[in-house]
Amino acid sequence: MPDYEFLDHTADLGIRLTAPDLPGLYAKSALVLADLLSGPCRGPGDRNRRVSVEGEDPADLLVNWLREILFLFWSEGLLVCQVRIQEVSGTFLTAEILGETFRPDTHPVGEEIKAVTWHQARVARENNGWTAQVIFDV
Repeated sequence: MPDYEFLDHTADLGIRLTAPDLPGLYAKSALVLADLLSGPCRGPGDRNRRVSVEGEDPADLLVNWLREILFLFWSEGLLVCQVRIQEVSGTFLTAEILGETFRPDTHPVGEEIKAVTWHQARVARENNGWTAQVIFDV
């Protein structure tokens, strides 16, 4: 499971994560969201989805990407297990998601995340890698 840290936030849930490159940062953010929702997958995943999202800048792209991951979880029960970023720029992302069906009787129930917010959303190049932070409405 990817490592990340929690941000001190009074009402919502904030996270900060790092990765060596931009594709890794977006892939890791989806896995972190899945971890918060239910913990790590039990296997490689047996469901496959292709996802494309756009944003005005890298932070907006991150918010829209995670909103799509959250939408797939709540609408289709898709818990992300693996992410293969196929293309990413500062404003566009295409990825293949491998996941499994979330089942409350066999998966742990984690945070009840209602939304991904733009509040304090950030994506930046720092030192030898990339850093992102995002706040979730719980």
